[in-house]
Amino acid sequence: MTRKNFLSVFAVLAFLSSGTWAQVPNKEKVVASAERAFEKYTKAYVEEFLQAGTNRARQHCKKWLDVGVYHPGCPVQSKYY
Repeated sequence: MTRKNFLSVFAVLAFLSSGTWAQVPNKEKVVASAERAFEKYTKAYVEEFLQAGTNRARQHCKKWLDVGVYHPGCPVQSKYY
């Protein structure tokens, strides 16, 4: 095996070994994060958050449409909010 081949194989092995360990999540951390997210974001919180954002987007679109500037996605259309 030549030196060039040896270095190429070594580089590939080093890259693959470091990449696989970096992507393996810790089960305890995943479960803890999921429980925290469930506690923080209730349905009422998400609905309030989305409704406020949708209203701001409608106001933004209305302001620019009154001036005559069209933005893609305006006017905001949402049946739920």
